Amino acid sequence: MARKLVRNSIVVLLCLAGCHFLGTGSPIPLWYFEELQSPRQVSHVTQAALTLADGAIVALPRVRSIPAEHPILQQALQAGVEITPDGEVLGLVSVQRLCGNDPVYWRKLRVNLSDLACLLHPDGIDAEAVLPERIDWLKERFTSDSRQRRVDGWLIIDLDYVHGLVHQSDPTATDSQPRVIGEPGEHDQRTGVFVL
Repeated sequence: MARKLVRNSIVVLLCLAGCHFLGTGSPIPLWYFEELQSPRQVSHVTQAALTLADGAIVALPRVRSIPAEHPILQQALQAGVEITPDGEVLGLVSVQRLCGNDPVYWRKLRVNLSDLACLLHPDGIDAEAVLPERIDWLKERFTSDSRQRRVDGWLIIDLDYVHGLVHQSDPTATDSQPRVIGEPGEHDQRTGVFVL
C-alpha cells in the first residue's frame, strides 16, 4: 500500500513537472533575486530627498520632486538604498510575473530610483537635467496610469525606456551625481557624491 502511494505521488509530480515544462520551458518554478551591495536604510522620504538612517540626506539625480507617497517607491525603499561608485541610487522591487509562460515565479530586481521617480512622477523631473520635449513625452505617456501601475515586467520595460530617455538628454553631461547632504562642505571627487 505504501509503495503504491509513493509510486502514485511520483507519477503525479512528474505529470505536474511535465505540464509546467510544456508551459514555461522549465520543469520547476524558478526564482531570481538581486541584492543591494552595502544597503543603507531609509528613515524618511520627502519630495526633496531621502533621509538615511545614518543621518545622510540623499537627493536623487535628475529629480526635483520625489513621489514620496507612491506605493511602488515605498516598496523600492523597504530594503534600503545602495549608492554605487558611479552615482546611481538603487532600490529593490519584487516583480510580479507578466505571463503564465514565464518560468520565473519569484523575482526581485535592483532599480535606479531616479528612473523610477521619473516614471512615476514625470512632473517631478528636473528640467535643467532632461530635455523639455522628453519630459513632455514622458508626461503624455506615463502620467495617467502611474498610480494604478503594477510592479511587473511592463514596469521594468518602461524603466529601461525612461533610463534611455533621461540619460541621453545631454551626452556631454555626467548624469549620475547624487547629492548627499551630511557634513557641510564635503565633496567626494571619486564618487561624485556631494555633501551640501
